[in-house]
Amino acid sequence: MALVYWLCYNSVLALLPVPLVACYLWVSDAPVSLAKIVRDGQLFFYSASLSAALIGDLLMPRHRLSMSPAGLAVCVFTLLLCVIMSCWFFGISSGAGSINDRKLASISYISTVGSTILVASIRQSLDLL
Repeated sequence: MALVYWLCYNSVLALLPVPLVACYLWVSDAPVSLAKIVRDGQLFFYSASLSAALIGDLLMPRHRLSMSPAGLAVCVFTLLLCVIMSCWFFGISSGAGSINDRKLASISYISTVGSTILVASIRQSLDLL
């Protein structure tokens, strides 16, 4: 049940602007395309901040983690890699030039789903929900 609450408050509410913007575009008779909605990189920002928050929780001395230092290092390294890649793609999405919206949107969807699954599974396995 803790996972459901965590997903509701940390994922569903954080990603609520995407369907709200789609609803606005639909009501205003503008062409609705999820690729155009997420083109500005907001999903990459979500992925980076979700991963960064878990890094902070893992490195807090007040948490008693049931994992070895090597396991902790692997988790932190993997999460840092997610943060770096998300920030890199966020920079690409906000940069000038011709960018394929569909490809960038596909990468942002993969980043969002992947980081949510990774962070939720680490949090659940370490009882950090």
